[in-house]
Amino acid sequence: MRFRPVTPKTSRSPKKRRTGVTDMSIDDETITTATQNNSYEIEKILNHRKYKKRTKYFVKWKDYDESENCWIWESEFDDDQIIKDYYENLEKL
Repeated sequence: MRFRPVTPKTSRSPKKRRTGVTDMSIDDETITTATQNNSYEIEKILNHRKYKKRTKYFVKWKDYDESENCWIWESEFDDDQIIKDYYENLEKL
């Protein structure tokens, strides 16, 4: 499962595996912008929540520790198979 970056925020994608990243310092804050070609693999979906008519998923990134987990919108997934698998596993519980 690949993740398609939408907005270049550090809280959106794992911090360690970025390639082609540029750092710019502004008022003691570091803003990191990623290139359009970056994508990250999702290991599994841990939770979900709905906001109005949209759904967010709390994801665990493959090969990263738990501190890198974050919420991403359903529309940010390249492939929805992992979402289908997540709901199938929920039904089994």
